[in-house]
Amino acid sequence: MVIKNFISSNLILVILFFTFTNAFAQWGSDWAIYSSNYIFNHGSYFANHKLGSNNVTAFAVDNDGNKWFGIAGVGLKVYDGKKLKYFKPSKSTFSKKIRAIACDKDNNIWVGTNLGIRIFDGDNWSSVQVPNIRNIKEIVIADDGKIWVSGWTSDAINALAGGISMFDGKDWVNYNRKNSGLVKNYVEDIVIDKEGHVWMAVGLQDYGVCEFDGKEWNWYNRENSELPSDIVRAIAVDGDNNKWFGTPNGLAKFDGENWEVTTLKDLFAVRGFEFLALEPDLLSLAVEENGVMWIGTKGAGIIRIENNGKVVLNKENCPITSDYVKKIYIDKENRKYFITGFRAENVTDVLLGDDVSGFEKFGGVVMYLDPNFNLYPEWTIYNSYTTENKSDLFYSLAEDSRGNIWLTSSGDGLAKYSEDKWSFYNSTKTGILGDMLYSLAISEDDDIWAGSRTKGVKKLEGDVLRSYTKSNSDLPVNAIQGMICDKNGKVWMGSHTGVITFDGKKWEQHTKKSVGLPGNFVYNCFEDSKGNIWIGTNKGVVKYDGKTWTVFNKKMKNLPNNNVIDMVEDSKGHIWFGTQGGLAIYDGNSWEIIKKLNDQVSYFMVNALAVDQDDNVWIGTDKKGLIRADGVGYMVFNPSNSGILYKKVNDILITKDNELWVSLSKGPKPKDPSAYMPPKPDAPVDPGIAIREKIEEFDLKSAVVKHKL
Repeated sequence: MVIKNFISSNLILVILFFTFTNAFAQWGSDWAIYSSNYIFNHGSYFANHKLGSNNVTAFAVDNDGNKWFGIAGVGLKVYDGKKLKYFKPSKSTFSKKIRAIACDKDNNIWVGTNLGIRIFDGDNWSSVQVPNIRNIKEIVIADDGKIWVSGWTSDAINALAGGISMFDGKDWVNYNRKNSGLVKNYVEDIVIDKEGHVWMAVGLQDYGVCEFDGKEWNWYNRENSELPSDIVRAIAVDGDNNKWFGTPNGLAKFDGENWEVTTLKDLFAVRGFEFLALEPDLLSLAVEENGVMWIGTKGAGIIRIENNGKVVLNKENCPITSDYVKKIYIDKENRKYFITGFRAENVTDVLLGDDVSGFEKFGGVVMYLDPNFNLYPEWTIYNSYTTENKSDLFYSLAEDSRGNIWLTSSGDGLAKYSEDKWSFYNSTKTGILGDMLYSLAISEDDDIWAGSRTKGVKKLEGDVLRSYTKSNSDLPVNAIQGMICDKNGKVWMGSHTGVITFDGKKWEQHTKKSVGLPGNFVYNCFEDSKGNIWIGTNKGVVKYDGKTWTVFNKKMKNLPNNNVIDMVEDSKGHIWFGTQGGLAIYDGNSWEIIKKLNDQVSYFMVNALAVDQDDNVWIGTDKKGLIRADGVGYMVFNPSNSGILYKKVNDILITKDNELWVSLSKGPKPKDPSAYMPPKPDAPVDPGIAIREKIEEFDLKSAVVKHKL
């Protein structure tokens, strides 16, 4: 069964991975790692700041953004963004057994230990003994200021005393099996919903759920509800006040009247879990106000769910330090904190204390922040996180006669966007075998041609793929760059050995020697309204009228730079040439050279050109973002003023419906990688793969943006 009550399932996820300030320029700025080895925070390592153990048993963020850690066998530490402070355990403060931390509205820190609660006001510590509870398990502070505490006095299994206690600012009230409808004295989890009702997982997560509305108690289990299991490991409440319960038999949603259950099989039916030998188990749960759900698993990482779209985050694709996620915490700034570990907290852990249950080598806390795209809702973003396309880079765009949008990429072959859905033509369907497809052309008969950087040309006819390479055809070279299909059905392909043509039967290669190209490195080809073929090379541009090859270059004062990357024609019949050093416009008689647009863009390299239905020319640059020329002036679109995520534009498409599609990427790394690498930590980096490398692997490098003009 599909999870309901999210936004329409046909919408593509719109998730921003970087802030629109400086996060685009800094890798890893949306991740932070707090571990026993070092702290990684906002692009910098703090190797001398260490938690002391990766077995984090409690975590909270205070009103000033300081991070508080309860660490098994160590005690309490707080990180203010610059340094880590340690509160040494003592009889006057607390023990090393910390299981709960919370911050109230006055920024007092409540620390739950096996000896009761200690409160820190910023200067001094005070002690609070909770009625009937000595070993503190949970501390939750409600919006109305009430503080709810659970735990036990003797032991967790018998829990002769315990239950849940509430502090209203003056007095404590204890609720237990004898004086309330609480079915067990041991409460494992506490969540307070939008109406102030308290929801509790009772027993050792094996007696279902109790609800307390301030007067009445309700108990939900398999016998009296559709709860799929009496073992409730996690509870969360979404923005619509739906209650979510994570169990070993599935995920249940309760709106107060009706239940909906998603089985584990359906829940984990998501790319990233195909090769797991064992079905993963649900362990932790959190829901953002906007309905985005985060699910922590027992050994398989994290699932993120939005609009019925699922994404897996694990050690293979992001910097989480363990695929065992025992708790998820969301702070007021919508940062997600994943408290990780190696194995479940079992009865032995609870009875004997977490500090003797073994340290998790790859545990600790990992923070992730995903800002939202609501700053620019008119720009829709598609990338390897918001779609099933797992490619690192997106390149060329084209539209067929039916209005379908086609996209080439590295690693995942061809992608087609039709009626708000994406289809992929990759190794499992067509045998593209993870090829890096670069260029793209569509014939009038809707044959799809894609050029590879290493494996020749692919032709998609319906659902049948044909591959042309040097070994199985007369294709002279396997590295293909820009492509077009002309009005006669001939395919023109750029390569580093000249321009190649194919009429369906015969392959021909046209070079500097054979036809007089100024250079054999051909970037792209273009057909104008008169049927002339223009060929952009590394030493100028060539016009072929069917008989004569005419060369234009910088020396002849036709171009600002001889590397001609792309070409387009406006409604006046003027041809625009994008080069590595600016623009050139040819009206059929004279040339205009544009090296500088305005104070914002004094020098620019052009990667792509397109013309919309209002005759605006869109200019995709290599480092300056997207530029619109309207005949009067120029407007620059970049990450600071639009949904253009990156300043490197790979391709531009204007559709028949006058939609603007832009293929973007981060651009090349600097020649000296140390210019943006943080210093290496003193200690060796666990878990084997450098944290920085893992962040770079997960850090999105490319996206496609759609904007309605």
